[in-house]
Amino acid sequence: MLLPLPESYSWEKKKTGPANRAGAFFDGNILVVRNGYVFPPICVVTGSHVDGSPIKQKLRQPAKVEPSLSLPLVSADLLSPKNKGYINFYLDPKLQTKRRTWLIINWVIFILSFALCLSLPDLINNGWGFISGPILWVVTIVIYFWKVWLLYASKVTTSYVWIRGLKPEIAQAIYAAGNV
Repeated sequence: MLLPLPESYSWEKKKTGPANRAGAFFDGNILVVRNGYVFPPICVVTGSHVDGSPIKQKLRQPAKVEPSLSLPLVSADLLSPKNKGYINFYLDPKLQTKRRTWLIINWVIFILSFALCLSLPDLINNGWGFISGPILWVVTIVIYFWKVWLLYASKVTTSYVWIRGLKPEIAQAIYAAGNV
């Protein structure tokens, strides 16, 4: 359920490009915002009005991993510098608490994975510590991208960021509230 923004909310229009004066537009079904965009106070998960300060997130141009016979070309693309974009979005306080809790859990598992890799192989002769450490490290990556990281970029330029991970109705509400 999307709630309307309060009457006191005003949007500062900035002239950033010919296609859109306020900084947000659609490219097909994908919301495109200018680099450094501050979303209106709407939760990006529930679509409800949120009070508080926004969360800053850095988004990078996704790597192009194509199957090839040359591993150095793939790794060179993964390690090459990419465009970075920053957005500031709002999240419901309950969801923000859950996100923070998952981030803490993720750090504990990450530290435990290094402890298992470094100390338990000496204590256990069969090497379970050395095997379970990398498995837990993969678990931390899955938890991070599943529970902590909310928005993704499908493309990043120096001026604009193409945002993925928003429900279409919430993207429409953010666009409507930001371009009044």
